[in-house]
Amino acid sequence: MTILATYKAHVTPKYDTFLPFRMAVVCICALVFVAGSVVVTYFNYRIEVLLLYLSSLCFVIGAVVYIDVYMKWHCTEETVSVQHEMLVVERRKCLFGRRKEIPLSAIKKVETYDDDSGQRSATLRVVYSNTAYRFGLCLSDADRQALGRKIMELAGRYV
Repeated sequence: MTILATYKAHVTPKYDTFLPFRMAVVCICALVFVAGSVVVTYFNYRIEVLLLYLSSLCFVIGAVVYIDVYMKWHCTEETVSVQHEMLVVERRKCLFGRRKEIPLSAIKKVETYDDDSGQRSATLRVVYSNTAYRFGLCLSDADRQALGRKIMELAGRYV
């Protein structure tokens, strides 16, 4: 196993607005559900109980996703390594940890993916077998380019 990079997530001032924006969306959804349940209560009690169960389920799912997004941007550790001719990207210390294995022989290109919405930082995007995978949340531009070069050199070696 050859470890190419290990890095931790951190917050930059440019992207601090991402989490409060998500929280505002969750609060608006909560208000819509409460208003809807009040209206339905006025008309029929049975439907209101069903809506309360469904809305509570939606709130739980939304909260879990929100916590995972928060942890991904503040706590996550990613490790990029090569194991048995596979590029392995492991994400730890978040709710939905992930391990992605990509055959080095299938990698077509590695590029910087910059989301222009202003909510996320630039990431590395590995294009392989008619699909793509993004990783490298909080890498600097120099580290991102160096890691992309290493991956392309290894992919060229196995082709």
